[in-house]
Amino acid sequence: AFCEFSKVTKAPIAKAIKDHLFFDGEISDQRCFLQSFGRFFTQKHLAEQLNVSQSLVSRMLKGSTDITLDLVFRIIDLSPYSLTDFVSTLTWPNVPSSILAEQVRIDSEKKLHFSHPWTAALVLYLKTTEYKALKKHSNFFLAARVGVPEAAVRKGIAELTRLKVIAKKGQHYEALSTHLSMGGSFEGAKNIRMYWLDRSLKYIAASKSGKTVYSGYKIFNVGEMQRKKFEDFYFRMNAELDMLIKDQSTKSEEVFLFSFQMFDVAALSSVEGQ
Repeated sequence: AFCEFSKVTKAPIAKAIKDHLFFDGEISDQRCFLQSFGRFFTQKHLAEQLNVSQSLVSRMLKGSTDITLDLVFRIIDLSPYSLTDFVSTLTWPNVPSSILAEQVRIDSEKKLHFSHPWTAALVLYLKTTEYKALKKHSNFFLAARVGVPEAAVRKGIAELTRLKVIAKKGQHYEALSTHLSMGGSFEGAKNIRMYWLDRSLKYIAASKSGKTVYSGYKIFNVGEMQRKKFEDFYFRMNAELDMLIKDQSTKSEEVFLFSFQMFDVAALSSVEGQ
């Protein structure tokens, strides 16, 4: 059981859960643990993702039923972080070789994603019916969609295949992941924003009235306590988005960009004034 396991390995599992699920409470308190994580999901969605009944989720949230260790690992796997990182934290310094190998692969995938942001778009375009309708794979088609030269696409395909992000199936390549990781360096995140911002501006410039572009925004004052609620909302929203993406991943028709930013306007003004 989870509670028994947490008593034996309290120090490492406490740190791992804090790092991966942002949980600062007492890990032996399974009700507190599940309620903390469950705030990002409805009971129905949590039950679906854990492949258990909704009544079992309800009982675990109330603390009337013990949570099993395998369910803890399934919960960790729902987080935006890698399950291999979690296992590595628990087993350090005797990390299994298979976990080390997977960590190297994931790190290499992240580096490719953050240094060449268009690779994420390439992976997603492989899932569209437009690509699948082609008689065979076309670097020219993908180059036009992601906005880079064919030579870059050719190299990207080779690297993504090596990293097991995509695989050749018949005359086409197939994406093996729903979407690439959000975690990475600050510089890498800037690269991604710059790439997609440029693509968005080109799209807006070429768009005509009636196109699907949601451009609503809000500008507001917020205090420190209220800001924490906004941050909590952000994590819940991302968790819900992940659910929606996974639910429809086999029915891909188009590639969409969803962007959310919140920054201090006063801080931005001070930077511009320098």
